[in-house]
Amino acid sequence: MPKAPKQKLYDFVVLPARGVYANTSMGSHAVSILHELTKPGQPETSLDSIVSSFSGAANVDVSGSKAFKFIVKRSQGKPIGLMVTSPGLVSGPIAVRASAEAERVLRSAGFRVLRQQKYRLIAPTAFSDLGGTAVPSAVNRRDFRSQLYLDAPDRQAGPLGHGVTIGVVDTGIDRSHPALAHAVTGGRCFVKGEDDLAWGPSNGPVGWHGTHVAGILAARDPGGRCPDGIAPEAKIRSYRVFGGGAGTTIATIGVINSILTAVDDGCDIINLSLGGRQLREDGVRDAINEAWDSGVVCIAAAGNDGHRPVAFPAAHPNCFGISALGRETLIPAGDADARFVGPPRSAVDPDVFLATFSNIGPQIDFAGPGVAIVSTLPNNGIGAASGTSMAAPAVAGATAVALSRNSNILNGNRDKDRAAAIFAMLVGRAKPFGFGSFDCEGYGVPL
Repeated sequence: MPKAPKQKLYDFVVLPARGVYANTSMGSHAVSILHELTKPGQPETSLDSIVSSFSGAANVDVSGSKAFKFIVKRSQGKPIGLMVTSPGLVSGPIAVRASAEAERVLRSAGFRVLRQQKYRLIAPTAFSDLGGTAVPSAVNRRDFRSQLYLDAPDRQAGPLGHGVTIGVVDTGIDRSHPALAHAVTGGRCFVKGEDDLAWGPSNGPVGWHGTHVAGILAARDPGGRCPDGIAPEAKIRSYRVFGGGAGTTIATIGVINSILTAVDDGCDIINLSLGGRQLREDGVRDAINEAWDSGVVCIAAAGNDGHRPVAFPAAHPNCFGISALGRETLIPAGDADARFVGPPRSAVDPDVFLATFSNIGPQIDFAGPGVAIVSTLPNNGIGAASGTSMAAPAVAGATAVALSRNSNILNGNRDKDRAAAIFAMLVGRAKPFGFGSFDCEGYGVPL
């Protein structure tokens, strides 16, 4: 008699309910049951054990569902293929590997079950290491960010991010860098198989990315080798979701958990220089909405695909999507970054252009400088990079400065009204450069 074919298993993210992360006793209890039933590395769970545990425990009558009646005829007490692959946070969500039948059982029990997908690091389109001793002339010629923000007339008009905490979901941050030691307060690692406290820079080829983002946000270099960050008085927390090696993709569960943890840790702003295509419905939207409802705003890079549609999560309604601008006269003659110069150009200042790599679309909320941006690198380094990955933290830093100067919003109730007030405040501070289309710059560059 031939053996029955082995069940095909799929990777899913399991949520207690639509848009709910165990904020109710029902959701919390359901998650604890699933944790107990399917601990990582444990044998597959039988249908009987799942049903007996859920019955009456979470106000869900699994046995009354059509899916249950169909599956019970086929399972006959045998394992149906369900194992936890990543336990995530105590409050959920959970990553599981499940058969199609197990997926039906979970849905019958009131869970929201979504296919696990991949986000990628929005790695810069160009990068150059300035060797750790960047001279002032190199910085002055190559840093639109410095000219746009650090020479602004109101830099001395008030706090520069004091009292604001920014979460950086990225490749980790080098806290030992002299320009960042004052700002980085801690974090957490969500890379599978690595220590929770390993939130420093990954050892992959793009492990420098998170440190560069952090410098744009809050650097204060005592040696004067690179520009100060936009909000040097802000605090930063590192949430590492990318590992070593190639290390440029992360599963949905890591992005969700990092956002929720940043909210729990008291962050006011979350920077997401990562993204992907066709990721409209994978649980990350719910995490972003959860942040918004908690008074926390997420700011994300639009993507570097050459004026293609805005990537997710930047395209989500409650996430600020950021495009990248540049200034042509700051790019040295013959420099590789010159290839990013192109139309459209600003009607206000023709020297300013929309970077040719920047994604655009109706989901763009703001723009930031993103061509040849000088910032910190691991091991006390300094370097320049181009990408919407650089534009997003420039806007996040400007948001931190604005928030630190508005005590009513900063100290207000952490709810969706606070998040909406931050957005309205940023719109009021935005400078449009006149690209002829909202799709290119949204409301403009927040100053």
